[in-house]
Amino acid sequence: MQPFFNQVLQAGNPRLAATFIPKCTNLEPGQTITMYEKCGMRVKAAEEAVRLKDTEAWNRLLEAAGRNTAEGREIERLGATVFKK
Repeated sequence: MQPFFNQVLQAGNPRLAATFIPKCTNLEPGQTITMYEKCGMRVKAAEEAVRLKDTEAWNRLLEAAGRNTAEGREIERLGATVFKK
């Protein structure tokens, strides 16, 4: 499925490409985060970061989105219980 993801993304349809991500198997840990980022879906990438407990990726996504944006607040909410102490 990864070749389909790459082809559709290169063709300029990131939303359709994102539908192939859950179907991809044998991916490196954290690769799904990068794939969602390439599709411009930071919130979905943050969900993956939380699921994988990847603090570094979650922080990177939060900074990229901006803490005071709607997207940033959603990312912060997703990771609040997992990463905040």
